[in-house]
Parts: sequence; structure tokens; C-alpha cells
Amino acid sequence: MCPGPFRRSGPAGFSDPASPRMTPPIFAIGQMVDFNGAAAPKMKTSGPYEVTRVLPADDAWSQRYRIKSPAEPFERTANGYEIVMADGADTPRTAAAPL
Repeated sequence: MCPGPFRRSGPAGFSDPASPRMTPPIFAIGQMVDFNGAAAPKMKTSGPYEVTRVLPADDAWSQRYRIKSPAEPFERTANGYEIVMADGADTPRTAAAPL
């Protein structure tokens, strides 16, 4: 049997060492972030936002997040390049232990 140009050894992307790999998210759920100055939307509340969800990436180089400010009744979607860690918040918050 001739291998031919359409024969694969496995699922697409897994056998090709040159294909881009997905990177893990930079921010974790519960982590406090803020918009960086260059990419901040014009209509935004100041102050930290909590990461509520990590969304599926569009490609291997971009990651999207759902973030929520206590001062707003809604969540926002932010690209990873638009947000930075909030001042003094370098680790994700953890839920309090039950009493």
C-alpha cells in the first residue's frame, strides 16, 4: 500500500511537530486582574476584576477570560493581552473552608 499524501498517522495536529501547541492560561479562576493601560476599554469601571471563567482559546496564541467587577452587575470578556494581575493580587483566591 502506498502511503500517499492523504494518509495520516494520527489525529490532525498531533503528529506534526511543527504545529503550534496550546499554552496554558496565564490567569486562574478567582485571580484578581485589571485592564492594562494600553488596551483598556473606554467604558469601564475602575478597580480590580475577578476572573470567573477561562474561555476556549480561538487559536494557540490567544486566551480569553470572563471577568467580573463588584461594581458592575455584568461580566466582561477580556483577551489575555488586555489584562494584567491587579496590584497586590498574585495568587488566586480560594474559597473559605466550611464552618
